[in-house]
Amino acid sequence: MMPIIARRSPIGLDVGAHSVKAVQSVRGRRGWELAVSTRFPRLDATKPFTAEEAAEIRSALRRQGFSGNEVVVAANPEKLLSGALELPAKKPGVPMDQIARAEFGRIHKWDLSAAEFAWWELPTPARGGKGTHVMAIAYPHVEAEAQLDLFHQAGFRVSAIQTPATAFVRIATANAPGHATVAVLDLGWCGSTLVLLRNGAVAYERRSPAAGLEKLHATLAARLGLDAAFVEELLGRSGMGPAADDMKEVAAEARPLIAVHMNAVIADVLKAVAYTAHQYPDAPVGVVLLTGGGSCVAGLTDFFGSALGIEVRAADAGLVADDRKARGATSSHACAIGLACHLN
Repeated sequence: MMPIIARRSPIGLDVGAHSVKAVQSVRGRRGWELAVSTRFPRLDATKPFTAEEAAEIRSALRRQGFSGNEVVVAANPEKLLSGALELPAKKPGVPMDQIARAEFGRIHKWDLSAAEFAWWELPTPARGGKGTHVMAIAYPHVEAEAQLDLFHQAGFRVSAIQTPATAFVRIATANAPGHATVAVLDLGWCGSTLVLLRNGAVAYERRSPAAGLEKLHATLAARLGLDAAFVEELLGRSGMGPAADDMKEVAAEARPLIAVHMNAVIADVLKAVAYTAHQYPDAPVGVVLLTGGGSCVAGLTDFFGSALGIEVRAADAGLVADDRKARGATSSHACAIGLACHLN
């Protein structure tokens, strides 16, 4: 009898501004199960990503049990451009794709002949006219080619470049089934990104560079005289939750500073929630899912939930068929998991 060889997914690889997150799944009896995951800091978060760093990442993944060299990577969010459009009503013979390209290029002053471009239709808002409401996104070829070149030099085979929002759609489907409108809030190092999903499609996306964890870390380090490692530990063990026994004094000083930072993020979320309620009053946001490094700050889900009046949870449930096999993955791995599910 021939041995059964478990098929592994491509590696979902999320190279952020501060850390690298990677996951790989394997087909199990109950569906795709997480085989291996990792998270480690960038070589130098102050410098651009290079082929040399990509090679170091490949070596690290091999040492930690990842198989093969096929990866699905996240597009650079700073180079993505997205927005909502209102196009003419759909009728036979109306060249909707050409109109969408022309309108998007006109608004954003982009030559879409040198970019990947996609659009999808949205439900008609309650106060919408007779036109066709769509969401559109573009990614320049020069940026995609530069990404591909760096990974190829390191020996990776890139099977796809996907937007983080696409990965979040898969995460939301697993974490919040039955909700017509879901918000995914990615708390990253260089900024926060809010993605609103309506019936499984991205309906709104907003990036706030000023709300990044880098700013919070710098504030805590400067105001409290802490080093980077202790700030990381403080946020993970105390944060906005009950203070750990061995850091109660510093946690009490840190809590107001963390609250100021997170309240700014909450203000942005409230604006988006109000926008959604205005557009789709029959389906307000039902749940907010936290992802990214900031989602691991202790007590943050309760803090956000109290401020928003909406269910808030970290996107670490339902990510794999058997949560016991999560292999150390947390909500900070959500984008990488969504990328790994690309071909599943």
